[in-house]
Amino acid sequence: MTIEEEREFVAKCFEEYEKDIVKTFWTPYTDYRDRIGQKFEIVRRLTEEDVDLECLPMWRIRFKDGKEIDAYPEEIVSSEVESIKNRYLNL
Repeated sequence: MTIEEEREFVAKCFEEYEKDIVKTFWTPYTDYRDRIGQKFEIVRRLTEEDVDLECLPMWRIRFKDGKEIDAYPEEIVSSEVESIKNRYLNL
């Protein structure tokens, strides 16, 4: 995949994932586990200036208390959250 093809793929991922954003945060990672179940808002999409292209799509999110973090699809996109949760439950 060329860099331009990867950028096009990421742009399509952003579009599709943003149709499926959850209302509360969840994470399979150890960082920010204390935030599980908290409501958040999307601040913006991250770009190649923020992270490497292979890490995208990612978003900057803000919790009600003002804390901002960068989030992966598996933390805020319903289909990805459910997929990860199902994997953990089926271990």
